[in-house]
Amino acid sequence: MIKEITVFSYGDSNLLKTWSNVPYFFTKTFADDGVSVNRVNVEPNRLLAGLWNRVFLRLIHVIFKNSTYTFDRTPFFRFLTNRKMKIAVQKYPQTDVFISISFSFHPKNILISQS
Repeated sequence: MIKEITVFSYGDSNLLKTWSNVPYFFTKTFADDGVSVNRVNVEPNRLLAGLWNRVFLRLIHVIFKNSTYTFDRTPFFRFLTNRKMKIAVQKYPQTDVFISISFSFHPKNILISQS
C-alpha cells in the first residue's frame, strides 16, 4: 500500500493552471485517495532564466539565428534541478514512490547516486 509519494513537476502542482492541469489532477487524485503527496517544483528560477533568456540567448541568436537554447536546456539548469531532486529525496525519506512529471528528469538517476 502506497502511503506517501513525492512528485517532481515543472511548475506548481497545487495550481490548476500548471501545464494543462495535469500535475494538479495527478497529485489531487493521490491526495483524495488518502496518500500523502510531497510536491517539488523543478521549474527554473525566474531571475536566472530571465537573465539567460534576455542576455545570453540574444547573443547566441547573433550566431545561431533560430536557436532554442533557453535556460531550461543548459547544463546549469540540469545541475540545479538534480540538486533540488536530491534535496527532496533527503527531505522525504519515508516516500514510497518518487514520480517525475517531466520529459527531461527522472528520479531514478538521483536515487542511484544516493545509494
